Amino acid sequence: MFRDPSVEGGMQATFRCGKTHLDQLVGKRVASGQVARPGEFPWQVKLRSFGTVFCAGVLVHPRFVLTAARCFRNNYNPQLWSVVLGDLDSGTKHIVHVDTIFIHGSFQIDPYRNDVAVVKLVTYKRRDDFQLICLPEKHGNFSRLPCVLTGWGAVNRESFFSQTLQKQAVSILEPEDCGHHNSSLDPSLYLCASSQTGGGPCQGDTGGPIVCRTKMGTWEIAGLVYEEFGCQRYPPDRGLYTNIAAYAEWIEKMISKKL
Repeated sequence: MFRDPSVEGGMQATFRCGKTHLDQLVGKRVASGQVARPGEFPWQVKLRSFGTVFCAGVLVHPRFVLTAARCFRNNYNPQLWSVVLGDLDSGTKHIVHVDTIFIHGSFQIDPYRNDVAVVKLVTYKRRDDFQLICLPEKHGNFSRLPCVLTGWGAVNRESFFSQTLQKQAVSILEPEDCGHHNSSLDPSLYLCASSQTGGGPCQGDTGGPIVCRTKMGTWEIAGLVYEEFGCQRYPPDRGLYTNIAAYAEWIEKMISKKL
């Protein structure tokens, strides 16, 4: 459920979240094409500007999408953005316009830090196939849970965006397991994830999610794509992702304040 911190006395479930028809984790790299099935990832969205897909994101509330702040680095005008819901393929999509874009107040570039944003949507007619992903607890640990990376990014170095949603099973590691990265980054703000088949997110996957199935059977968002390393000539088997547990309180606060 979506947790509303504005309710006195603690958390309150206000919207159903984390439910999917996913029953099997089959995974190759997103950059080589394992096609998602209908209903597997009903929270996944695309972010478009001028008709072009720039990033991915997830529904965390019926009116709010979570994505990467860098997606809006050169274009903060909400009137120039739209969000595509329910787009497993070209026949299922529903386009919703953006009301407001909220960038994390400590977002930085080079290297990217606090790379999270919340996008408020205009009012639209909800459908049953639009579902929410649950936010994690502040100290959520996904290291031993089944997790999946999803996106529409390029499936190899020579291709454009995928026409259908792709998926890849991944494992969450400790941040230091991605030790080849910038040592100035705060490890508590990042996740390291790997796939046994190698590769990972590619061009167009930024802002897309790693989601994990909890022991209760619901799905939570663990991370957002931080780097598009899957289409390198010799891609590593692991990479960094933004740790959403570190930003869950900020996300909830923004949603409750901006409703």
